[in-house]
Amino acid sequence: PEATSLIPFVPTNAGEAWRLAGMYMDSASVPSSIRGDRASVFALITLGLQFNVPPILALSSIHIIKGKPCMSAAMIVAIIKGSRLCRRFVCVESTPTRSTWESVRLEADGTPGEPVRLDFTIEEAEQMGLLSKGRTAESAERNQWHLQPKTMLRWRAATALARMEWPDLLLGMYSTEEMFDALDIDGPEVRTVGVTKSDLEAAKPGGVRDLTRAALGEGAAPDAFDRVMERAADPKPVEVPLP
Repeated sequence: PEATSLIPFVPTNAGEAWRLAGMYMDSASVPSSIRGDRASVFALITLGLQFNVPPILALSSIHIIKGKPCMSAAMIVAIIKGSRLCRRFVCVESTPTRSTWESVRLEADGTPGEPVRLDFTIEEAEQMGLLSKGRTAESAERNQWHLQPKTMLRWRAATALARMEWPDLLLGMYSTEEMFDALDIDGPEVRTVGVTKSDLEAAKPGGVRDLTRAALGEGAAPDAFDRVMERAADPKPVEVPLP
């Protein structure tokens, strides 16, 4: 048979977006925090359409944190680079202590405007308290600003320049990483569940659910058991994000 290319389906009206939300809402590709919530999935799909982001990418790249929408820094850069007005949006310097990005956008007459550069340094990150973020001593030690400062500086400089030079595209959108830092959130908490494939195979059929739920403990997300079962083929303990 003749091969056909896969083209992302993009709804053209609210009715199609609502139907698509119903199709996606129970999918594993939907964030666990809104899985099964058709209205929230619909909101993310429609928000993504405002930025020309296909629904399936919107569900993985746009997040709602404390009621505020944000998206990954990589997606913000992709949106700008995809604009017909973007002539240049690149990182021109990246070190563990400084990152510099440059933006050039086309003027109304189609000619390139003046290059605009923005730096973000490790000193600025320290002044903002980013190097000491963490709700516990252990999480502070895992602070990504210590583990991968070069990467963190690069994305912070990119999103700051994006909002400064492309407000008509981003409409004030912040990155997920910035929201985590601003709200002093370490990211999804993870609990290691001591249930492996051998444990499940050794358990009686009727006791598998009780065995797993006991290991998960109190506070686990409603769908945590299902996610453990999906990954039970992995002989290593399963890590399940807490709500």
